[in-house]
Amino acid sequence: MDEHTHQRAKKLIAQQHAEILSAEESNLLNAHLSECEFCAAEHRQLRESLSALRTMHLDLPPNLASRTQFRVRMRAEELREKEPAKKFIWICSLVERSATDRSMGRTFRQATRAAATTGMIFSTRAGQQEI
Repeated sequence: MDEHTHQRAKKLIAQQHAEILSAEESNLLNAHLSECEFCAAEHRQLRESLSALRTMHLDLPPNLASRTQFRVRMRAEELREKEPAKKFIWICSLVERSATDRSMGRTFRQATRAAATTGMIFSTRAGQQEI
């Protein structure tokens, strides 16, 4: 068997334990494992190792989940608090740009359009800002 077949089989062995393989992938893997003792041994070893990990007992703090949820909520609140500052900067830049454009004879709508086409972009969803 060539190296490409072995590499693909190793990838499918790992993938099989993380997600469901398609019927074609599963058939390919089973055919290879029946022919290749090296890959079959690696497959058995991985299966046994994962089984041992799943049966291992871990002592976790009883409030780990609630502490983690609390920290996630705090971080989300932190990020929400920073967002108005971004909007303020964008608005200040737009007002300055429109004032400059008005002094050059442009209307507010023309100034806004010019700002959008020259890279003064603000996106709160993506969290990106270019001024």
